[in-house]
Amino acid sequence: MSRRRLITIAISAALAVGGLSACQTKTGAAAFVGSKKISESQVTSYIEPGSSTTAPVHALVLEQIIRVDLLDEVFRRLGRTPSAADLAAAHDAALQQALGVQSTGAAADADLRSVTAKLGLRPSFDSVIVEAFELLVGVSNASDSDQNRINGIVTSVKVNVSGRYGDWDSKNLQLVAGPSIPSFIDLPGVEASKSAAANGG
Repeated sequence: MSRRRLITIAISAALAVGGLSACQTKTGAAAFVGSKKISESQVTSYIEPGSSTTAPVHALVLEQIIRVDLLDEVFRRLGRTPSAADLAAAHDAALQQALGVQSTGAAADADLRSVTAKLGLRPSFDSVIVEAFELLVGVSNASDSDQNRINGIVTSVKVNVSGRYGDWDSKNLQLVAGPSIPSFIDLPGVEASKSAAANGG
């Protein structure tokens, strides 16, 4: 076997371990959802310039972008893309699921902003995570027959992630084996909101 052939095999193996296939390996790619590329610049666009964010925060951003792109594809294939009204109806449940608090409406949005700001994330990221959890609520509210179809679609849409972020768990729709993503529910801003709600504040 030629040296060039050995090098080609070694590169292909390294790409497979990293999560991106050879045909999808493009400069600056953080992940692919099917054929749709999520770039590193898209991830960093949600992070405040000059903030001392860590790898887990970058992973948090990527995870939510993947969820939105993947679930958009799920609903597209189901033939019933959620309308703006559908997403708005799921807003409060989505943020309660994300933050573990009982606040609603503008108060829930304010709770989210206080948390994401502490992580060095721009306000534009808030709409991404809200949409991600609204879509998750939509999936959880689907009928039993749709659930089977959803599971099949989620499995069929290939999600390839750059090795620096770990791997994609298609069962739980989350990144695994990479940076430890911060839990909103455990952050100080959320704990304060939960205490205020418990005290009637």
